[in-house]
Amino acid sequence: MSARSGYSGGKTLNHTVPRRLFALGLFGILFISVCVLLPSPAQAQCKRWDVSGQWDLEMSNGVNIQVNLQQGEWVQTSANLSGTGTYAVSAGGAPHAGVISGNITDNAFTMKLATDTTAFRYTGKVGHGGKIEGTTDNGVHWVGTRRVKCADPATPAGTPRPRRS
Repeated sequence: MSARSGYSGGKTLNHTVPRRLFALGLFGILFISVCVLLPSPAQAQCKRWDVSGQWDLEMSNGVNIQVNLQQGEWVQTSANLSGTGTYAVSAGGAPHAGVISGNITDNAFTMKLATDTTAFRYTGKVGHGGKIEGTTDNGVHWVGTRRVKCADPATPAGTPRPRRS
């Protein structure tokens, strides 16, 4: 008898159909997983992001920072950032507040949070999931807790352009 078939009660059992279904199912799961991880077409086409508003930045060292960002008008590929930020080093610790200044260019940005005692620099980008993430000047990783909005989407693929006369 072959490894694929067996004999039971006068019938030959063939396992090739369940194996093929399993292989198709596995391929389907992998295909869907890849599609989910790819940036959405809208995200891939966005050239100008809107990072204004309230943000919670979760740091890998356990400190969370609450920031309120205002974004200036886009001038070609960049816009200025300003705002305020608040954080506490430990639970129940005294909060520290400061002023934020920075810039966003395409999907990359920099911010500086200047408090009464120190200044922290944050560099980051708009990630594949539409969240902002990056590192501080001392190497601590951080991620924003909400998704960024596209401020000015590029012309979608397939959209006809106006004809010149």
